[in-house]
Amino acid sequence: MKSSKRLLIASFLALACLGYLIATAVSDSTMYYLTVDEALAQGIVQSGKAIRMSGEVVPGSIEWSPSEMRLTFAVRGEGGAVVPAEYRGPRPDNFIDNAPAILEGRFDKSGVFQTDTLMLACPSRFEAEGAEHPGVDVAAQ
Repeated sequence: MKSSKRLLIASFLALACLGYLIATAVSDSTMYYLTVDEALAQGIVQSGKAIRMSGEVVPGSIEWSPSEMRLTFAVRGEGGAVVPAEYRGPRPDNFIDNAPAILEGRFDKSGVFQTDTLMLACPSRFEAEGAEHPGVDVAAQ
């Protein structure tokens, strides 16, 4: 076999391997999120499949154990469905009641969402136009 044919075959194999690696990396990192209601409606609880799910932290459901670095809470969907969740790791500073949260993980056999990654939206710093601010005299402006 001529060296040019070997080089062509080796280049083709290298490109094919590179293409495969890129395709698998992109598919593994691409994960759309479902709402709590969508996840429950699709029956993902029983599947054990890894998903990204969004919901709002249910007021009064937060329990933090600093010695175990364990955070248990519940998230609620727009339709009112509630899912219990557990996260092991440092508690985010802005983790409060009613905080919009995105959780990555999977449901365990008891239906608790075992959260691997916990992301929270920052509270809005914007107010509706015309909202009053304490200590600001609107008439003086």
